[in-house]
Amino acid sequence: ILSELDLKSQIELNAVINQDHGITLHPSSKAAVSRVAALSLASLSNQPLFLSLNQSFNKSNTSSKTFSLPLPLFNVVTGGLGKLRIRGVYLLPSPSSSLMTGFKNIMNVYKEMGHTLSTKGPAPVSKSGAYYFSCDNPEMLMDLIKEASASAGVTLKDEVLLLDVGGESMYDEV
Repeated sequence: ILSELDLKSQIELNAVINQDHGITLHPSSKAAVSRVAALSLASLSNQPLFLSLNQSFNKSNTSSKTFSLPLPLFNVVTGGLGKLRIRGVYLLPSPSSSLMTGFKNIMNVYKEMGHTLSTKGPAPVSKSGAYYFSCDNPEMLMDLIKEASASAGVTLKDEVLLLDVGGESMYDEV
C-alpha cells in the first residue's frame, strides 16, 4: 500500500495510514511511519524538515514563505497509576495568546501542580518531566488540575486541556 504512494504527499500518506486495511496500527506506529516519510522526503529534497513540510502542506502555493510554529503539547501528568487508566494529561498553549504567554501560563500551572502534589507526599516525576499522580476517579484528577490552575491564576479557558485516556470505557458515556 505504502509503495504506491507519492512520497511527496504527507497528507495522502496520513490518510492512507488512517484507513482500515485489515490490520490495526497502534497510534505510535502511525506516527513513526509518518515521521520516517517526512524525514525521508526532507533528506531526498536536501531541505530542512520544516521547509519540506511547509512545501508538502502548501502544495497549492509552493512559493509560500509563510511559516507558523506548531503549538507544543506539555505533558503535565502521566498516568497508569491507580484505578484510572489515563495515559497522560497535556496542556496546549491557547492559539489566541502569544506563545510566551502560553508557556508562562502552563509553567505556572505545572509548578502549582507540583506544589499541590508535594503537600500530599513526594511528587514523583517521569523521565519526560510529567508528574505521576495516583487517582481512583476522574474527579480527583480534574480537581487537581482546577486547583493548580486557580492557584496559578490561569483559567482552563486560557489554555487547552487534553486527556489521553486510551480507550478508558468510562469516557464512552461522555
